[in-house]
Amino acid sequence: MATATKKSKHTRYEDRTKQELYERAKKMNVEGRSKMTKEELIAALRK
Repeated sequence: MATATKKSKHTRYEDRTKQELYERAKKMNVEGRSKMTKEELIAALRK
């Protein structure tokens, strides 16, 4: 049985880096993203 080593496009937010979350927030036009923590970015992306 092979194990997947490539990152899925549907990776859980908690498994992504803060930079990856920031880039996603940027694409979604989340306001105030530059001052958010990783946890705040996750919460904003889930809204």
